[in-house]
Amino acid sequence: MIRKTLTVYSASAGSGKTYSLVKEFLLLLFLNHYAPHSELSGSREVTEATGDPYFGFQGVLGVTFTKKATLELKQRILRELIRLSEVKPGTAITGISKDVIKELSGLVGKTVKELSDDLPRLSKHAVKQILEDYSHFNVRTIDSFFQEVLRGLRREITGQSFSGSYQIELNVEEAINLAIDNLKLEMDANTYSNISSVVRRLQTDSIGADERVDPFKEIADIAKHLINGNEWEEIKSDLLSEKAQQCVSQNQQYLKGVVDEYESKLRPITTIARKISEYNPYRWGSKIKTISTIDNIADAILLEGLTKEEISKWKLTDNDKEYEGVIYPLRDQVANLLPASGAKEYVNARLLLDYLDYIPILAEIAKSIEEYEHQNHLLLIPRVNQLLDQIIDGDDTPFVYDRVGVRLHHYVIDEFQDTAKLQWSNFHPLIKEARSSGHENFVVGDAKQSIYAFRGTDSSNFIKLVDGIKKGSGKTDRVINLPTNWRSDERIITFNNEFFADIYNYKGYYTEDYDTELTRLHKMVYERDNVKQEVPDQKRGTGSGYIEISVLPDNKNNESIPDVKTYLHDHLVDLFDRGYKPGDIAILSRKNNQCEKVATWLTEWTAKEEDRAGQYAFVSKSALSLTSSIVVRLLRTLIRALSVASPQSEKLLRLMIQSYVQSSNPESDTNSAEQLYDRLMKLSTAGLSVYEFLLRAIDLLGELPVEEKLYVNSFIDLAYTYSRRSPDLSIRQFDDWLEQYIDKAKVDMGSGELDRINVLTIHQSKGLEFPVVILPFADWDIYSPNKGKRDLRLIRIPDKDYPDLSSDDVKPGIYLINMEDGKRGLASSLSPIYEAEREALYMEQLNLLYVAFTRAKSELYVFTKPKSKTGTTTRINNIILDRMEKLEEGLKGDLIKKEEQGISVWRSNVEEKPKRQEKRSNSTSCGQVTLDSLVSIVDLKDLQVRDKYADEKTDFGILMHSLLSSVYTADDFAPLLQNLLNTGRISEEEHDNLLANFTTAMMDSTYARWFPPYGEVIIRTESTLYDQGYGREHRPDRVVLRRDGDGQLHGVVIDYKLGDPSPIPEAYRRQVQHYVDQLHSSGVDEVTGYLWYLRSPDGIIKVC
Repeated sequence: MIRKTLTVYSASAGSGKTYSLVKEFLLLLFLNHYAPHSELSGSREVTEATGDPYFGFQGVLGVTFTKKATLELKQRILRELIRLSEVKPGTAITGISKDVIKELSGLVGKTVKELSDDLPRLSKHAVKQILEDYSHFNVRTIDSFFQEVLRGLRREITGQSFSGSYQIELNVEEAINLAIDNLKLEMDANTYSNISSVVRRLQTDSIGADERVDPFKEIADIAKHLINGNEWEEIKSDLLSEKAQQCVSQNQQYLKGVVDEYESKLRPITTIARKISEYNPYRWGSKIKTISTIDNIADAILLEGLTKEEISKWKLTDNDKEYEGVIYPLRDQVANLLPASGAKEYVNARLLLDYLDYIPILAEIAKSIEEYEHQNHLLLIPRVNQLLDQIIDGDDTPFVYDRVGVRLHHYVIDEFQDTAKLQWSNFHPLIKEARSSGHENFVVGDAKQSIYAFRGTDSSNFIKLVDGIKKGSGKTDRVINLPTNWRSDERIITFNNEFFADIYNYKGYYTEDYDTELTRLHKMVYERDNVKQEVPDQKRGTGSGYIEISVLPDNKNNESIPDVKTYLHDHLVDLFDRGYKPGDIAILSRKNNQCEKVATWLTEWTAKEEDRAGQYAFVSKSALSLTSSIVVRLLRTLIRALSVASPQSEKLLRLMIQSYVQSSNPESDTNSAEQLYDRLMKLSTAGLSVYEFLLRAIDLLGELPVEEKLYVNSFIDLAYTYSRRSPDLSIRQFDDWLEQYIDKAKVDMGSGELDRINVLTIHQSKGLEFPVVILPFADWDIYSPNKGKRDLRLIRIPDKDYPDLSSDDVKPGIYLINMEDGKRGLASSLSPIYEAEREALYMEQLNLLYVAFTRAKSELYVFTKPKSKTGTTTRINNIILDRMEKLEEGLKGDLIKKEEQGISVWRSNVEEKPKRQEKRSNSTSCGQVTLDSLVSIVDLKDLQVRDKYADEKTDFGILMHSLLSSVYTADDFAPLLQNLLNTGRISEEEHDNLLANFTTAMMDSTYARWFPPYGEVIIRTESTLYDQGYGREHRPDRVVLRRDGDGQLHGVVIDYKLGDPSPIPEAYRRQVQHYVDQLHSSGVDEVTGYLWYLRSPDGIIKVC
């Protein structure tokens, strides 16, 4: 059997990609032992000196894109090695190890029997070596790998004007916000009068709009997008060069000339339009609107083909014949004034000119960020890839290996479709070097699950790699399609196979036969052979699974037709009646505000239906917005009134206070509101920190409604996050900070492991699976996913991706264009940029649909809307319904269509909906264990070598800290602990011991107050305390804050430990004392600190 130097796994949803990654990782370890490469040195000499087998795991780099995925891959590799190490002689080997042995046999000249006898012993040694040299167990995120490489290149970075001593800064937003603050200060000091005038003009332009535009917020968003992009270094140098600024000024002057000249021709037409409108001719409303503004006229000419001849044919109805002598001459004047040319040039100029004023401000931002990096000896994390790209430069990979500290031979990359162009540019020469030495490398991905374009990912990296290999000779590389879906039931697999096969059908905006290389690659992704998945043997022929696609019409004219809310409620009740538990169900939405809507419904149903209240409990990362709370809105208004004192802000605050007081106590009078206002104003003069001010302001509000406490606690946590930056930051600064973060802030809902309905965006659901998936809002816009918001993008002309853009009317330079202005853009000379963006959006929306549909294990429900009357495909429901109409033939017999309550429903052809199935056993065909059985965290306690080689703090300790960080109330502990037992993460003995110790502790009223009901106190788990004196951050395990009747704020710090509490290391005491001191300095009146040894029945010890 010949191994290839590059294997690409094309892994559709649920196909066992992590299984394949683990298998290849183990194969590399055992191949290094049996047939090591002759070039390997160092590590092998050490193992030979000790007599231990050699595995060379230090030379294998596994790359993922999230810390969670990194942890999972490490755990699964170790878990399989541990399981293999425990196989007794003569016992059959199953699962991944069976496949490893089968393939290894053909590579190293040993029989399956010999390897089956040998590998358990070798696995024990492999685990031992990995644990002893865990820092070189190289499974990591792509960012952390590149950071390590860059830290080894300090000398080269010094050449890039950086000192040899620097830190990687993760908080890009903070750097940008500081740069924005500097700009504001400079404006106030009139240092940059040109910037001041631009910002003021932009603010003025937004007056009268539905939403007042904050130019600085837009500039910050643009800057963040640029810094996170692939070409910041190039763009920054362009922005800062004197030549670029001169070019901006020259282009601005030229474009303004084009605009002014064309508008001077159109302005008289708008004057005539006003005259015609005075007569209000019947059925001329749309005609008058067409010529009423300069923008409307230009758009009508360019987009709708308005001509002089067409205008000359405008006729009055008989009702207005008396005005013919006046209106027709005016009409003819319009026709004569209409320019025969220039509309395209005008639209080009407007697109390029409208946001050109931002460029000088972005240049100042770039300068300020550069100063921020130098002054603080920092390097912003997005620049890691950019600088590494410059330093490597394709040919210098050998010295990069040396600087990393260990020569890497094999690369295993997961979720390859999520790489950015620059990341692949940096990785490609490394893999090329490994391949040139004959070393194997592995890539796993699925272009159908590429849904992070907004983060700069580019699925074309993966698509082009696959395409290139398929077109090549195949001598040294190959593509393997993982054929089987191990996740979903038979009907869901069959349905998705047919639904997505050849679904890609992008049509250009102006030309339906639009076809580019990108179009060809996208079509290839969704070709039938690349979509089709096999049903596992044990599910084939069972008819398991259930699908419903429902078309909900607008019920405004017929209230008997259920709306989405009612329809969702009915489906949930049906699922509960068939035995499904809340935790089995995921409700997925395209946007956060839709998650909020679902959360509101669930909360409402909980209050109304006492018998089902527990079933509507939900967990969500994006469902409950802080601004949904009346108390949070009041506090926000208070902050604004203190920050920007004005009659308007005072009036609004008084109204908010009055509304709150009346809602809290309907019998209260106006004096109560006035008294509360006076007390709040008095409090604002007490010289308190922002954090302490808010705590005391909340006390003044009195007893909060139960439903408000979770919101208010989350808001306080937000204030604490802000305050820890510096206790001296002002209300005004906090107000500015809130302006950016409050709309994004969500209530912390706790752990997703509890038995609650999962309310998620589709993006958040990626990588997850659920027995039941409901998609209640499957009608989103394809081409304007952020409709109403400007999407400003920096472009350079000429552009290497669009070489034909530069022309007489699109001059070279740097520009900002609004990608949401799509209609104009597609009709302009910039159409290649806009059309490519439009097609990328189409692909991403299909991918979102694919990800949503493939999360379902047993049942899938989709609620969509009827097709648009225009017949054009602009919304996802058009695609869904087109496919369903075709599937009526393709899945005839499997799907039936019915009309119920005025709703068209396609559903699985079954006599009755299935009952909930109990968890299946782990046995599967083809020697593969189920995916569920592979997610268990490694329980190193089960390994006999544990006491010699394992460090509790790296296994069981991490597990316990993770569990307790998810515990808010005492009632949360037992179900979370049971979950760990059910999934094999802890033993029964550990479960019983921990549960007994926790239960005993909760019998003591002092300790029970650490885990109170929701809303009674402020709880923080593993949150950060900032030590201003040393400039360091500390993370105590649990902090509990409670205010007594006298207004004193009391805090408790709890730090969890394992092992024996006797004796207690002095370092542990000092650590807790430090936490206590930091909390006290942040404004907490009285703080006590405890150590809790979790495994000991009397393990709670007061330290200070």
